Amino acid sequence: MTSSASHGTFTGRLFREWHWMCTRPQLLDHVRRWPLDGPPLSSLDDLLQRCGYGGQSDDETADAVLARVLHLATFDTVATRVVLQRVLPGMLAIARRRTTRRPAEFETTLCELAGAMWLLIRSTPADRHHHHVAAHLLRNAEYEAFRRSMRRVHHRREVPAGGSMSEYDLTTDPTAIWLDDPGRRLAEALRHGHAAGLPRSDLDLITSLASGESVDAAAGRLGISDRALRARRAAAVARLREVMRAA
Repeated sequence: MTSSASHGTFTGRLFREWHWMCTRPQLLDHVRRWPLDGPPLSSLDDLLQRCGYGGQSDDETADAVLARVLHLATFDTVATRVVLQRVLPGMLAIARRRTTRRPAEFETTLCELAGAMWLLIRSTPADRHHHHVAAHLLRNAEYEAFRRSMRRVHHRREVPAGGSMSEYDLTTDPTAIWLDDPGRRLAEALRHGHAAGLPRSDLDLITSLASGESVDAAAGRLGISDRALRARRAAAVARLREVMRAA
């Protein structure tokens, strides 16, 4: 599943990363262990098609596969990335509809939408949707990104001075989660935290900041001050570190 999108853009990075993932046998081995119906997967693109990408699968069958992968995405970062790739054409269409022809505005809008989609995928209950799964995700992500309240404004995805996430070994690029060692360490840590019973709020907060949400945006979404958000982040990371020390 390739694209002619410029490699220097956020869109290009998403497609380039997917291509990179498709060349990694260890990732294919990982998804083959998922409890999915049907014949063995031949590639990640095969899985994407079974989830309904490009309309190449029966709707009901594709919905069932996508719903299952969405369930796995609550604790499996690879599954999250698969679902994100599945709905990427829809996200591109929304970004085009909501922007002018200026490339920079389009990319900013897509970044906002992708951030909301990533968090939505990670937090959607397994029994929430069984039909038209992709359409529900797209509708809800657009609502979360642009319509939930007037307080949301476009912002650069960066952490203000004094709030660097690098000290916590959290990747700042939502598409880099499987491209570098910090990303893999984070994914492993989140799985350990989930298995150890850490509060879902802790894992969601760490995931959102690692996925590129700024401190200001996270604080606004949760209805707390920036200072309170930083304190909550520090406590969540400390609890996760304790789990990792005991692992």
